[in-house]
Amino acid sequence: MKDLVLKVNDKCNFKCDFCSSNKIAENHDDLDINVVKEYLKKERVSNIILNGGDPLLVNVDYYWDLLDFITTNNMDTRISFTTNLLEFKKNPIKWSTLFCHPLVDVCTSFQYGSGRKLATGEVYTEEMFVEIYNLFKKLVNKDLPFIAVVTEENEQYCMDTVKLAQKLGTVCRLNGCLKSGRAVEMFPYYKMLSIYLDIIEAGLGDYENNCWIIQKVWKYHQTDECPYNTNCRESLACISPNGTIHSCPSIADDIFMKDIHPGFLEENSVAKLPFEMSVLKAECPMCPMTCFCNSCYKRIQDIKDTSVSVHCKKMKALQARCIKVMGEPG
Repeated sequence: MKDLVLKVNDKCNFKCDFCSSNKIAENHDDLDINVVKEYLKKERVSNIILNGGDPLLVNVDYYWDLLDFITTNNMDTRISFTTNLLEFKKNPIKWSTLFCHPLVDVCTSFQYGSGRKLATGEVYTEEMFVEIYNLFKKLVNKDLPFIAVVTEENEQYCMDTVKLAQKLGTVCRLNGCLKSGRAVEMFPYYKMLSIYLDIIEAGLGDYENNCWIIQKVWKYHQTDECPYNTNCRESLACISPNGTIHSCPSIADDIFMKDIHPGFLEENSVAKLPFEMSVLKAECPMCPMTCFCNSCYKRIQDIKDTSVSVHCKKMKALQARCIKVMGEPG
């Protein structure tokens, strides 16, 4: 079964510095629900991940229609919203009724620093986030994990972010920024791995999702989690707002948002992204760190756009620390 990412719109009420899209639209068409239904008729999908833009900028009836289709057809499918929850704050009763549905999960976002901003340019603060978090817990009473994007600007706050998750009784996921849209530089993965090791050593690994994942990757060299799933072409699909079906949301942001391949959509009803899975260096398969470096198409692309030699040197320098913190590799 696949996971299906639905980019239901390209409109957002935030204007984050690191956003993977550099073309958040003012006027737009939402993803045609019939395109989604036709896909679900053909493919078995375990999880539908709704994002955008922000998915709450689509009429709530869209999602009730989707849930009705799933239940009517006895599909073993859950749907998960990835949303800043600002629209939920504005109209909590409307959205909490949907979020309380047993097939619905919700994930939100927060990070310290100045990069996550409202459309007005105002920084999204901890106070704003906690207010929305508490409102959600009061009305929905479900787990509410959150994602933080790590950049050079906010990397010093990573431990504070995990401690906030601990304080709230939830789990966060620290994702290193990828080079796409407004983000002109990739946050180095060797720095990200070092941060995960810091968190594990501090005894806070239970509150950061990637810390669980990297330990599985280190021990077993495989996981179902993106971006460590080398089988993602078969296990993941994404549908853009214009109805184009493709295989990687991150690389699709590069292609479809930046228009770097004019005419690409017209020539491909089911887009085949122009990249190949390859290792960074010929000797990579012999290195224990390859389970991190060569597990993601987008990561490989971004590292090649920066410096493979620097990345390789820094990752190898972390090998002894990986063994100390996580044990011998599998």
